[in-house]
Parts: sequence; C-alpha cells; structure tokens
Amino acid sequence: MIRLRDDQWERIRDFPEENIPEGRPGRKPIPTRRVLEAVSWILVTGAQWHMLPQSYPNYKAVHRRFQQCCREEVRRGLIPTL
Repeated sequence: MIRLRDDQWERIRDFPEENIPEGRPGRKPIPTRRVLEAVSWILVTGAQWHMLPQSYPNYKAVHRRFQQCCREEVRRGLIPTL
C-alpha cells in the first residue's frame, strides 16, 4: 500500500477537491489524499484499474477523478512532486 508522506501531501494540498453539492443523496466524496495514493499505486505497479486493492477507494471512483484531472490538465504540475 502506498501512502503519501506528510511532506509530499503539503506540496500538493491545494489539489482540487471533488465538488459534490451538500445534501445530495448517494455516495460521499472521497478525500483527495486517498485518491492520489490510489493513483500512485496504479502508476508504480502498472496494474489495471480494476486490480486496485480494496484498501483503497473504489477503483471506478478513483479512475473517474483521475480522468477529470487529466482533462483539466492538473497532473502537469503534480506528477514531478510525487
């Protein structure tokens, strides 16, 4: 399991949070730090998304957030700091 160290997290703390309206029924937002740890695991291992261990958030939610960040080009400034 990959965990971001506190110093790594401090560098990327301003990473955008998932925007889910208050009071909306359904799933709760996944903390960004957990999403980034899951994405790091995928990048380090080279595994497919569905192979993400159960100790991480649901792979579909993590993949959706990853795709959203790619579309927004957030990753350009993020990846060198991990």
